Amino acid sequence: MITGLVSKLIALLLWAYAAGLALYVGLRLAIGDGYWLLSFANNFALYYFLPLAVTLPVALAMRRRVLSGVLAAFTVLAAGWFGPRFVPGNIVVANNADAPAITVVTFNVFGDNLTVREAVDWLLTTNADVIMLQETPSQIYFREYDDLNAAYPHQLAAHPWGDTILSRHPLETEVIYDMADDGLASDVRATLLLGGQTISIYNVHMSIPLGPQQRFPAPPENPGIYMLSRYDDTQRNRQIDALLNVLADETRPYIVAGDFNMGDNTVTYGELSAVMTDTQREAGVGFGHTWPVLGARRFPEVLPTVLRIDYIWHSGDFITTDIYRGPYLGSDHLPVVATLSLSSD
Repeated sequence: MITGLVSKLIALLLWAYAAGLALYVGLRLAIGDGYWLLSFANNFALYYFLPLAVTLPVALAMRRRVLSGVLAAFTVLAAGWFGPRFVPGNIVVANNADAPAITVVTFNVFGDNLTVREAVDWLLTTNADVIMLQETPSQIYFREYDDLNAAYPHQLAAHPWGDTILSRHPLETEVIYDMADDGLASDVRATLLLGGQTISIYNVHMSIPLGPQQRFPAPPENPGIYMLSRYDDTQRNRQIDALLNVLADETRPYIVAGDFNMGDNTVTYGELSAVMTDTQREAGVGFGHTWPVLGARRFPEVLPTVLRIDYIWHSGDFITTDIYRGPYLGSDHLPVVATLSLSSD
């Protein structure tokens, strides 16, 4: 009798989970990122499917055929959605072995980073051609590190805590954008020569998706709940639209990197990936999560990052040949390093 009741209770819980998944998928298909709560939830879409690793075997062991079929269908959906990220990415080198290549770093350093010297030391080890920083610490903005300045003599910086481009190559044209339309120009664009061809590089930092109003009481010391209480991606999405409008007029091969404050499972991500190629999806293996590095919040450093919000994108003129994440460097973001070759097609 007890066993039968327990079995029914477990089945009820599994059905509740399946119903929750069905509700989420249905709302996502119907609304996308169109409602604040769903937009927030879409960032974490991966995690709603992880329980399938347990729930499906349990349903099978209980010989619940209909339930097993429903959970199996969601498992197929999850495998099709997330599985390709574990297939070895693009390892094709440009058709011309001598194709010009460029190595790019993007890193939200955090303006009040207490280990800037260590971060600079690591950046130098990448031997990157271009480094794009967000939340630039004042030490870098005011060029206090001689070795960094010697390696990257060509620099374009908006302001402390703004975006900065550090380049080994001369920057031909330089523009500082106000993507946020808040009167404070923070994003930067420059052009440089790569193998005799002029390319454009954009360094951007989209706004944190928080609005001025708190929808329900939440203590600031609980960042997850506090962010949910104020979640509003309106401003960030306006900036993404502004970026896409700028890129629509771009006539050169281009690279766009930075902190987008947007998970790669959102519907909004699809708007960007329809225009540009995501280097992680092209050549990376795994999810490539970059945020939050909880060691920067005084939690154990062994805790994993849970979202990817830092990106290196490119136009169809490039091929990504390598990509990897850097280590914890005093920021709540991990740096990303990618090497791209100009396609000979």
